[in-house]
Amino acid sequence: MVLKPSALSRKELARSAALLSAGAVPQVMALLLGGNSRECQFQAEDWSKLLDLTEHAYQALGIRWVVSNSPRTPENVSDFFAAHSAAGSEAIITFVDVRVTGPGTIGQVLEPAEAVVCTDDSSSMVSECISAGRPVIGVQPQRVRFTPEEQGYRQYLIQNGWYRTIPISVLTPDVLLDEIARIRPLGEDPLDRLASILQEHLPELFDEAQPVPVPAGSPLPIGTPQLPVALKPLSSGL
Repeated sequence: MVLKPSALSRKELARSAALLSAGAVPQVMALLLGGNSRECQFQAEDWSKLLDLTEHAYQALGIRWVVSNSPRTPENVSDFFAAHSAAGSEAIITFVDVRVTGPGTIGQVLEPAEAVVCTDDSSSMVSECISAGRPVIGVQPQRVRFTPEEQGYRQYLIQNGWYRTIPISVLTPDVLLDEIARIRPLGEDPLDRLASILQEHLPELFDEAQPVPVPAGSPLPIGTPQLPVALKPLSSGL
């Protein structure tokens, strides 16, 4: 089993947040909001508790938040967080509303964050945060039921020390810090690792002198010069 691929390269982040030392309190965290899926069904109280977490963690520990919704976040939940942020919450630095910005904002959300709280409905969203090298806390509603395959993937993430998961119902600032302290973020960029594996097993793909064959039946005339191909490692951000 391997970590699900992420479209976000660490090189696309303007900077990497500093690794948290043991027992340190993050100054800035990200809260990524998903929505209902086949595995997770959220209730109104779940969303209220997540908003309460941002305020309580700020009041008790000084943690400030970058919050983002996603395309599957219910409209009323997005409105709820947007209104709270617009009202002048000191806890929330900014609310990134994908209904306004469109997709492709994950880097903007993760860049200043030293750790991430992410609703557990999307393993792709969780995996993107892990790939960015952040400690990731998945939070689950009361109504959650993963398939065996999905449960196995979550267990793989936990066993590697990249991720922890807790019920929203028990989420407090102290519990949050305890769980973050148990995580050892992924050190290397998964795209660099994938590039290394490909280069080891398929070196011809990285050979700048490797010609591009002209397939039989190609519309190119016979004798057309063949251009060399230079495949860059995936970490180039292409």
